Amino acid sequence: LLKLRNPWGTGLKWKGDFSDGDTTNWTEEVKAEAGATDLGQDGGIFWMTLQDVRRYFNSITISTYRDNWRESRATAAFPSSLQGRQPGFLISNPASGTPTEALLSLMQPEERQSATTMTADLGLVLFRVPSGVPPANSTEPFASAASTRSKLQFVDSTQRQVHDTTISDHFIDPRQGSSGLLAVPLCFNQRTPAPSDFEVGAAMGSKRFTFCCFTAQQVSMQSVEIAPEMVRDAIVAHVRRHGS
Repeated sequence: LLKLRNPWGTGLKWKGDFSDGDTTNWTEEVKAEAGATDLGQDGGIFWMTLQDVRRYFNSITISTYRDNWRESRATAAFPSSLQGRQPGFLISNPASGTPTEALLSLMQPEERQSATTMTADLGLVLFRVPSGVPPANSTEPFASAASTRSKLQFVDSTQRQVHDTTISDHFIDPRQGSSGLLAVPLCFNQRTPAPSDFEVGAAMGSKRFTFCCFTAQQVSMQSVEIAPEMVRDAIVAHVRRHGS
């Protein structure tokens, strides 16, 4: 038996052998042996036999798990244009004031290529946010001012890849004089040129994804809107690091 999770929470669940409502296979003895205490609960968790997994799935993502680590996640979307507000994430320093290891991940639903959507190329660029940089607010995108962007310090960038998941392993160290990190997700193949009459904020379609932050110590994560100029700076830093 395999215990699986659909992180997208679509509401659709497995209905075959060892599904939540399968009272024939789920005897009390089997439940106790498998530790199946979460049948019928929300969260996208379900159980399948290895034979059924091999029959119905062509790929599986194995999620990182470490005892006593904390997890924060947020769902956002890449707009189809690089004009207008873009998604970003602010990650604070550990509340303990000591360095902590962090695994930062972008995940997306894997889709067949079509005229309107496909599995996107994912990348992630990290910037250190020095202490004293104005915090994010609801009136304007974060890093709208050139003076703010000039203070952000490039830390690292993952290789872009057409895959359902990309992961960055990083240490968050409050002793470096920063208030935390800014994570800028990248995606190019879902972008389309904006028409001449494009209005900032207009709905032109989007590509949804989930950003996850796993840390050994407690941090806070904030989903923010960032200025398109910040994405431009992230692309430049990414190209300088990887070449494409």
